[in-house]
Amino acid sequence: MSMVVPDGNGPRAARITLHRCAAMAAAVAALGALAACTSGPAAGLSASQAASQIASHPPADGSGALSPVVQQAARAARAGAVVAVQGCGLDGVVAAGVADRRSRAPMPTQEPLRIGSVGKLYVAALIHQLAQEGRLDLDRPVVAQLPAGALDGIAGATATPRQLLNHTGGVPDYYTDRTIAEWDWTRPVTAARVLDAVRGLPATAAPGAAYAYSNTGWHILGLLAESVTGADLELLLRERILVPLGLHDTRYHTGHPGGTIRGYGLPGQPDRDTFAYAENSGADSGVAATPLDVTRFLAALFLPGGRLEPIGQAMQADPVQRDGPRKLAGPGAEITIGSTGLRLVGHTGDVAGYLTFAFAAPELDVAMMGQVTADRPEVLVRLLRDTIGVVQARCAAMQAASPSR
Repeated sequence: MSMVVPDGNGPRAARITLHRCAAMAAAVAALGALAACTSGPAAGLSASQAASQIASHPPADGSGALSPVVQQAARAARAGAVVAVQGCGLDGVVAAGVADRRSRAPMPTQEPLRIGSVGKLYVAALIHQLAQEGRLDLDRPVVAQLPAGALDGIAGATATPRQLLNHTGGVPDYYTDRTIAEWDWTRPVTAARVLDAVRGLPATAAPGAAYAYSNTGWHILGLLAESVTGADLELLLRERILVPLGLHDTRYHTGHPGGTIRGYGLPGQPDRDTFAYAENSGADSGVAATPLDVTRFLAALFLPGGRLEPIGQAMQADPVQRDGPRKLAGPGAEITIGSTGLRLVGHTGDVAGYLTFAFAAPELDVAMMGQVTADRPEVLVRLLRDTIGVVQARCAAMQAASPSR
């Protein structure tokens, strides 16, 4: 995503590549990281070493096997790192590093994290739920399902909700040179600000013609959910998704998410403290959740027998090609297929200073998430790769030890 850095002399633009964390999925696939992983020279235990140790001596505390890779990520980021896994005996959360470089407070395991675009999964689940109830039509132009004038001047207004969900709607993204240079990103990101930013801009393509990632589409989906129900998005998510699933440590924010975990770094400013920014707000990235709540949500959506499994399946149906090999976009979920054929379903998140992955591997019956609190995408790529290596080794070890084998 992109943002502006306010300073004492007025706003100074510092661009973060839009949906930059999508590059993680390509890196995973290209490196063959969905098989047994190998890592280059670095401090700490490599994924291949961890996998070998697990295969030979599975630890009684499964989550403890993840400690070396999380510690390595925290050292590389010079900030905090956290991983949570559900499945294959790795149930739990591991944190390392610091939540605040000045106070040296340790990175917590039970505080809600700013998860950025991972929050799109929650809004997508809500949209599919409303569609299944007949409240809205996924294949009818969204402009026809909103009050008259709601999308006046917005290119791509004839896109359907399904096309907005898989980023083929053609709606221009609100991250533009103007918003990057002029917006105060310490203010909440609202649908009104977003639509004003794109009004009059050309469509990226005709609806349904091409994939082009658009955060704007999620703000339109949020307006649609509110319009067809008469309730605000926060209430809808809480009553329809969070409370039924027991996600008591997950919140939807329309303003600054708060907390104690500080993020760090922007391009050219690696030590910039980004805690004050309210980029993690609004329908495209407004969810904050504890690590375990994220994995519980992923399991409910994408793992066999999950409470929302039919919705999770609908979010993967008829995927379109994304921006790289083995990378697909369903109507609400991103899909990455590794070189071994293992399928990861979920999303990544990138708000200033907070980088996140959140994926389920249905074939392994595992859900996993991770975050680094620094603008170091290469560190998050490695954390994802190493986490997958540990997970696969642990799953293989458990299968080998199973009496039924």
